[in-house]
Amino acid sequence: MGLADMFRCGGFDIPVGPAADLAEIEYLSALHQTGENPIRSDGTISSEDIRIYLRSRYGLDIPLEECRDIVRGLGGTAKTSGDDDGG
Repeated sequence: MGLADMFRCGGFDIPVGPAADLAEIEYLSALHQTGENPIRSDGTISSEDIRIYLRSRYGLDIPLEECRDIVRGLGGTAKTSGDDDGG
């Protein structure tokens, strides 16, 4: 792995960039599946989840339609909460 993908800190490898973002989104998906009343038991990630993540992590306010394109690019259906048509 190159320097662009990993940062060396005190003997630990810390992922950065897209690999770190994907790992964090996968972690959020796992959290959605835990607890007494899981938010989503199937592990899906919605367009709104991506939108909220990008806003909270990077301060980016991206339109929902662009977030749908991101989810579609990841192989998803780009549904948002309450969507019946698949986005």
